Formats: sequence, C-alpha cells, structure tokens
Amino acid sequence: MADHEPVPEDSQPLDPAAPLQRIERLVLLVAMYREISLYFHTGIASTAWSAATEQSDFASSGWMMLQGAALMVAGFWRRLALTRWLGLTLLAATVLKAFAYDMRNLGTGYRVISYLGLGIVLMAVSFAYQKDWLNLKETNPGDYPSHHPHEAAP
Repeated sequence: MADHEPVPEDSQPLDPAAPLQRIERLVLLVAMYREISLYFHTGIASTAWSAATEQSDFASSGWMMLQGAALMVAGFWRRLALTRWLGLTLLAATVLKAFAYDMRNLGTGYRVISYLGLGIVLMAVSFAYQKDWLNLKETNPGDYPSHHPHEAAP
C-alpha cells in the first residue's frame, strides 16, 4: 500500500489507550458542565437564580453540541470510527436534552438559538457522511458498472 492511500478503518490496530480516552472525554464533559453551572450561579442573588439557571442550561447544551461536533471532526480527520461514534452519541444526547429538558426550561430566544445551532451541526454531519468527502467507504473499481447509465448493459 502506498504512503498516500488511507488505511481502511477495519485494518487499523486497536489502541490500548482507547478506554482511557473515552473516560477522559466523559470527565471533560462532566467537568465542563460543573464549571458552566458554577460560573452562572456563583455570587448571584436568589431573585436572579432562574435567569442564571436558564443561561447555564443554554451554555451546557452549547458545550455538549460543540464537544460532539469536535469529536466528529477529530474522528473524520484521524479516520477513527470510535471517535465518530462517540461524537454522534453526544450529539444524540444533546438532541434528547434539547427536546426533553431545554424545550420546557429555556426561554424562547434561547430555544431558537439552541435549535438553530443544533440543526446546523446535524445537517453538516449528515452532509459530510452523505457526500463521503473523506472516502470512508472504500470502493473497488469493480463495484460500479463502467458503462454509462443510459447505455445498454453488455
């Protein structure tokens, strides 16, 4: 195999550090959720608690969306299926959070921004998969007919 050809994902060796990387990503997600919550709730009056909670919920949804998108980009770039799956899982969790929790607890403006951002990220991910820009599907020359679709088959 030449140096410039991508290595198929099935033939990549298993990384012994992969479980630790998954744990690291989970710890990062939990730590950032806690930091976001502390940032918005530290030193506020009890009358402003609901506004701070709304801002904290919006920021945590945004963080989940950005981390999921970053995992997807890293998975595409490094050709790591597991990283892409972790990104997709985090984006799915963000969708569930947006519809199950944020819809009820966020104000209209935050909901609109949250849904637009999430929609853009999901459309970009689906478009990248559909167009197969990174040649994730390895094809052989014999997989497709060599004749023009409007010509009669031999």
